Amino acid sequence: MSGNHQVRHQATTPTWVSESISAAAFEDAIATLQAAVEHTRFEDVRKFELVNQALALICDVHPKGVMLTEAWRKALEIQQPGVRSSELHRLVGVFEAGRGVSRI
Repeated sequence: MSGNHQVRHQATTPTWVSESISAAAFEDAIATLQAAVEHTRFEDVRKFELVNQALALICDVHPKGVMLTEAWRKALEIQQPGVRSSELHRLVGVFEAGRGVSRI
């Protein structure tokens, strides 16, 4: 296989993150949001300031941050805990899938 056909690996941190916040801060925020996904099955995570701060940290630098913040807040209004958790899980995936996306 020639060098032109080799698969390139993406960086583990989205470029929009590396331009704005540290990779460690991004990973900590993602971990906090992932924990919120689990906790939302049993309690209202809107009251947890750490979750709100993690959401703000990521959405402030994400290219679609405003839209994602609104989607997260709407998902927290879903009455069925399983459905709510599934939607939040999907949104965390969207945050992580921004790899290689820039606000430029």
